[in-house]
Amino acid sequence: MRRRATAILLLAITVLPAGIQARTPADIASPELVVDGKVLIKRIQLKGETLFPQYGVTEAFLNARLKAAYANMDPWMSVADMHRLADTLAQAYQEQGLTFNQVFVVPDAIDNHTLTINVLPGRISEINIRAPLKIAPIKVKYHHRIK
Repeated sequence: MRRRATAILLLAITVLPAGIQARTPADIASPELVVDGKVLIKRIQLKGETLFPQYGVTEAFLNARLKAAYANMDPWMSVADMHRLADTLAQAYQEQGLTFNQVFVVPDAIDNHTLTINVLPGRISEINIRAPLKIAPIKVKYHHRIK
C-alpha cells in the first residue's frame, strides 16, 4: 500500500499503511509548542487500517467528515478538540456499518504540527450466549473481522 495525501483547506490528511511508524520518540511535541494548553495543528495523519471502500469508507469520505468537523474548530487545539475529531471519525465508521472500529489520538504524538489519529479495525473475539437454566450455556469463540 502506498502513502497518500489529500489537502483539505489548511488541513492535509495522510493515510499511512498499518505497521508504518509515523514518528520517533524525538518527534514528540516540545513544551514550547504548547500555548495555553493548546497546540497548533496544520495536518492530520490517519494511521492504521483506515480505508474500507467496500463499505463506502474512502479517502474522500474521511476527508469530507474531517473537513466538516475541522471547519468549525480553531487550529489551536486542546486535547478535548483532538478527541472530538477522533469521535467524528468513529461515528463515520459506525454509520458505514463498521461498528467496532476504534479511533483514538495520542496527544503527545504531535510532530511538526501534525496530529496522528489511529484507527484499529473492529474484531469480535468471543461471544457468550446465556440461555435459560434448563439449557447449558454456550460459549463461542470466533476470530474474524466483522464486515
